[in-house]
Amino acid sequence: MKHLVVGVDGSAGSAAALEWACATAGATGAVHAVRAIGPNDDLGSAQRELADSWLAGFSPNGTDLVAHVVVGDAVTALLGVGDRVGADAIVVGAHGRSVREPRALGHVTAELIEQSPRPLIVVREADERVLGPGATIVVGVGHSDATTAALTWAARLARERGAALSLVRATGTPRLFADGGLLELLAYYIDPGKVQEWAADDLRELADELRDSVDGRLQVSWTATSGRAGPRLVDAATDAALLAIGRPRDGGFTDRPARAALHHAVTRAPCPVAVVPVPTDHA
Repeated sequence: MKHLVVGVDGSAGSAAALEWACATAGATGAVHAVRAIGPNDDLGSAQRELADSWLAGFSPNGTDLVAHVVVGDAVTALLGVGDRVGADAIVVGAHGRSVREPRALGHVTAELIEQSPRPLIVVREADERVLGPGATIVVGVGHSDATTAALTWAARLARERGAALSLVRATGTPRLFADGGLLELLAYYIDPGKVQEWAADDLRELADELRDSVDGRLQVSWTATSGRAGPRLVDAATDAALLAIGRPRDGGFTDRPARAALHHAVTRAPCPVAVVPVPTDHA
């Protein structure tokens, strides 16, 4: 993850996103800072403010920091620059008062979660945790292809950075129409512990597969826990450098439990959250 696109608007949230992106890209990477302006705004003034004020003092580690001012809305600007430079991910700052208080997703973040063909990383506040050796990437695990996308992406990043993976699956009330739903639903009402036991077995096998896929050169741990997925993922990410969650092909908003888990994680996780889309033929 060396080429990152970051949305900047002069806010503390975008400054945290920019700081995280520069630290993550490092001296061999590039960070593209994107500011969107309206059609009646002065382009020259916006470019000067971006370069002289909003980007001043960043990239102390030598990251190639490139400024882009784009006329149009922020979502289109970020997606467009991301496509043009072949970004590994788009990074945005989160809005909100406190990680302990409920909040809504910002408009730009919500739109990017639905539309971005590349991972979207939401950074809530400046954090000294570095995505490198000794760090942990937590991955939310379910049954869908979204889980496969998140695991594949996170495993590749963990190996690249020398980080460890922590797989987390929360076993709340099973859903009838999910994969294996009928069997899990019956087991849940006969013996709730059986569902968690199955989840633990699945995670154990998955951890072994991930280690084998990289010749054992990946530290993988796993946890099967009961309760709602969102809060359990946030708890698991307390000391993590990154939390990764898969986004279904439809943007994740037709599945109510998936929507709730994603929203809770993005708005409350104590570390940056990566929302990883399922690859498409033109992603």
